[in-house]
Amino acid sequence: MPSSTKGRPTTYLIGEFGGQVDPIRDEPLSQHAWTLQERLLSPRTLHYGTQQMYWECQNYVLAEDGAFLRKKFPSIKVLVELKPSDPPVAPSDDEVLAKQDKPDLVAIQINWWQWSKLINEYTGRKLTMEQDKLPALSGLANSIASCTGDTYHAGLWRSNILSGHYWSVRSFEPHHQCDDLEHDAVMLVASKSAVKFPSEYRAPSWSWAALDAEIEYGYLNEKLISAALIDVLVVPIGENPFGRVKSGWIKLKVFKPKLS
Repeated sequence: MPSSTKGRPTTYLIGEFGGQVDPIRDEPLSQHAWTLQERLLSPRTLHYGTQQMYWECQNYVLAEDGAFLRKKFPSIKVLVELKPSDPPVAPSDDEVLAKQDKPDLVAIQINWWQWSKLINEYTGRKLTMEQDKLPALSGLANSIASCTGDTYHAGLWRSNILSGHYWSVRSFEPHHQCDDLEHDAVMLVASKSAVKFPSEYRAPSWSWAALDAEIEYGYLNEKLISAALIDVLVVPIGENPFGRVKSGWIKLKVFKPKLS
């Protein structure tokens, strides 16, 4: 690619099978937790990178060296979706970004898969103040709640509260699909994200915000869930229901698994 820095061409490693690439992902600012929601909530952003600038809108990223890339980083439109009972048409920007003042406005709900991937990335970012774990996402959570009418509980959403519990500390376990023992010698060492607990209470233990570690969500088949939500309550510190919390509890009803 032609580069804005003469003599130092920029290389773009495109994902497999024509996958999208995010050239801003490895920039220093992308390692900070606060910048995630700022990037998501801004309809247009000018990024100052280590080598060049990038212009980003809702659909594309334009690099200073002329590279024109389809946007990979999600947006509010990606984080919410139509309810299954609604007509199969995508909501417009106005319907997604504005509050639903009209009861007959197209009904939308949170895209749980996109939210879980976002949390996976967010927990890998850095925070200077440990008590900012939830406030650094509060603006985004507020916007999603305004669109969907869903209730936010310390990083989890009421409509998917059971799936929201299916998180774990990120681990890497290399494996290969053969019986050649020599391959074991060259395999990378298994690893797991470091875990640190905040010095003061920050969130209920069932929330990923209760600890500092890279977490990951796995796929949970809802047909295998043998529990139901009875009630959940999170008490915020102050008047912001999306910010810091004082306490929280959840009450579930567990069913006996059916024996085949």
